[in-house]
Amino acid sequence: MAADGDFDLYFMDEAGFNLTPCIPCAWQNIGREGTIGIRSSHSKRINCLGFMSPSLKDLISFSHEGNIDSDFVIESVDQFAESRTKPAVVVTDNAPIHKSKAFAARIEYWEQLGVTFYFISPYSPELNLIEILWRKIKYEWLPNCAYESMSALRLALRGILECFGAKNYSIDFYGY
Repeated sequence: MAADGDFDLYFMDEAGFNLTPCIPCAWQNIGREGTIGIRSSHSKRINCLGFMSPSLKDLISFSHEGNIDSDFVIESVDQFAESRTKPAVVVTDNAPIHKSKAFAARIEYWEQLGVTFYFISPYSPELNLIEILWRKIKYEWLPNCAYESMSALRLALRGILECFGAKNYSIDFYGY
């Protein structure tokens, strides 16, 4: 139905970014001197909530330094829902924040605005395609220099989020 244009399909989730790089492993030849260093330090987190539409190559994101709580999520969903000009289905996981009383109390309001939530099966993050976006940002798109300071991380992350769908920051989900 989304492919026929009956509604827009979005995937919603949150992710956190800090000054600890997401480098799972590194390899070096035996006997080779020196290492490639990437700065790492403890820091605040930049938390992002995103609504991603693979078919529209669209990303609507909200960033926040501090904890992600019901107030932040509800405020972000309110802004997303109030900006819609077409019905939308939002696929999301069963995170406690998405099942909170405060979140549940807003669902009827969002449905009046044309936004319906579809909760995927528990323990099935692979069904939420925005997880691929968060992984790409953390493991591929954030440059090493983003880990030098919070301002560098903010700037790099903002650039990626604002340019999603462009040549350098695009994901081919279904051959769109």
